[in-house]
Amino acid sequence: MAGKHAYVTTEKHLHVIDISIPQFPSYLTSLAFKEKIGKVLASGNHLVVASPKKFHFVDVSQPSQPKLQSTNYLSDRNAINDIDVCDKYLYAVGKNDSLHVYSLQTGHVVPVTSEKLMNRWWLLSPDAETPKVKQIPRSITPTIPSVLSEPLLPKRGFLQLYSSKGEKVRASSDFLVMESLTDPTCDLLISAAEKRNNFSQSQSLGYFKVDYRYLKHLQVTGQKTLIRRKPTNSYAVNSGKMMQIAQNASSKEINVNPRRLMGSVTDFQILENMLYIVNAKGFFSIFSLSKEGERNEWLSTTPLQPSHPISIAIGKNFAYVLSEPKD
Repeated sequence: MAGKHAYVTTEKHLHVIDISIPQFPSYLTSLAFKEKIGKVLASGNHLVVASPKKFHFVDVSQPSQPKLQSTNYLSDRNAINDIDVCDKYLYAVGKNDSLHVYSLQTGHVVPVTSEKLMNRWWLLSPDAETPKVKQIPRSITPTIPSVLSEPLLPKRGFLQLYSSKGEKVRASSDFLVMESLTDPTCDLLISAAEKRNNFSQSQSLGYFKVDYRYLKHLQVTGQKTLIRRKPTNSYAVNSGKMMQIAQNASSKEINVNPRRLMGSVTDFQILENMLYIVNAKGFFSIFSLSKEGERNEWLSTTPLQPSHPISIAIGKNFAYVLSEPKD
């Protein structure tokens, strides 16, 4: 999302949606691409749209008339693993574990530098001298690496690029949240660092299991069923066009099953100290994070319409969830 518009990619189309009235989003237009596309990121009046081997620079100064300004390859022509935009710079990781940095400050894509990543790199953090990047070594122990304090304490944060283990990374100025793919008892890893006095600092690593927090709330309240309601507005993509679907007011009752209620985490976002999560079986949850990990607080969980959430975008007062219908 950028300002009053949301940008959504499907297989070969970029869709522009007007969200100036958040409760009533309206479809504006689409831009077609010749090949499959994926991630889209905003930088001022431009978008960067990734495809497997290229990235596209799109002018959206007039959102109703998006224009493809340029199509670019990585300097070594390798496939693209992931991209992120930070402070008018584009960071792209290639399949050969190389990091490529481009300046977007002039409204054009200008190569700045490329470098090889460490064999055991884990995370990337913008250096104090942007666009330089600090490579954070991967920990070989289950405890929080002390090197995470370096970006967290001065609030430089982390680039939201996949870790070397292929895990999603989300970050704010105070928190680092990572997907946990190897530990079945944990959905997310949450890190924070805080100065306690002039000579010491505290660090926390929260092992976060979403359904555990929600089920604990349901047990306390004694709630046995939930209501899954139809959305007020729903849209579907057909032949590259996005169209609104008529909805009825029906709802569905869900029996609370402690073992198979929410499903796996499909996406998550963090804004300041608020963590937003969507689960595979159609649940949207909000948590308030604390720098003392054990004080992370569950705020709400909402059953969505019958669908499989794919991704989530967060605005100041609204969340937008992209889903695919259930079979």
